[in-house]
Parts: sequence; structure tokens; C-alpha cells
Amino acid sequence: MRAADAGPLSDFYRGLDAYTDRMFFVLSDFGPNVTAEMADLQAAGEELHWLLEAPDGEVIGHLSLQPFPGITPRLGICVLQGWQGRGLGRQMMDLAIAGVWDLPDSTGLWLSVLEENRGARALYDSLGFRRVRDRMVRRRYSRYRQNRGMFKLVDMVLSFPMNR
Repeated sequence: MRAADAGPLSDFYRGLDAYTDRMFFVLSDFGPNVTAEMADLQAAGEELHWLLEAPDGEVIGHLSLQPFPGITPRLGICVLQGWQGRGLGRQMMDLAIAGVWDLPDSTGLWLSVLEENRGARALYDSLGFRRVRDRMVRRRYSRYRQNRGMFKLVDMVLSFPMNR
């Protein structure tokens, strides 16, 4: 992600349909200031962001690792509904896992997923993530009223073997 990607990434999140907004549990307003800060944090080596683009250049997916480098990174991923089911999320996850695997002293990855997002949970299970905690979270921001309120999240961890 470069500074020039901040606008397209902001447009990506602001354009999510209600289903994708809900399933990927977008917790904040990814306006231009937020996405510009994400680009700055990547430039400083504190986070890592990948944007997935369609052939026409439209952003159709985003994967983030935070903090990066550092303790077990938190992974976040979102793929537009119309592009799901094509293996793109798995390819992005494989890229993230390989990148973190190569870091010295990396111990794995963790993520949170909405309990009702069965498709994502199945993908994470197939990649070796294990469920470690369920928790309730209040979502205050969403332009879709039905996507605000209390939701059950599942925290999942992918642990790397100590002797890699």
C-alpha cells in the first residue's frame, strides 16, 4: 500500500454493501484520514497492507497485519461479496501466512471473525487456525442500522511450530 492507495481503499470500505459490511465486521469509518494513516504506518514498517485489485484497477480486497513487525500480528481481511468464492481470500491469507512465517521470532497470527460468518470461519479452520475465545463486541459505527449493536466475535489463532 502506498500513500496514493489511501483514496481507493477509503472508497472500497465506504462502498461495501450491507452483507459484506456485516460479515467482515468493519469497526470504523475508513475515511481518507484513516487510510492515509494506514499508508504512513506501512511506510514506517509498523503495519502491512495489501490491496487486491480487479483487472480494471478497482480495489476488491484488503488484507492487513497489525502490529508489524512485533508480537503475534493481528490479521484482517475483506473481499467484496461479488468476488468471494473464487479463492482470492485464500490466496491473500496464504501470502500473509508465508510473510509472517519468514519473520524472525514469529509465533503465528490471530484474527477475529463474526460468529455468523461461516464461510470465513471454514476458510480459517482449513488453514489451521483454532478457536481460542468467544466474546461480545458492540459495533457503534455502520451506515447500515442492522449492522450496529452487540455481536459475537470468535478469536482464532494460527500457531507456528517452534522448530521451523
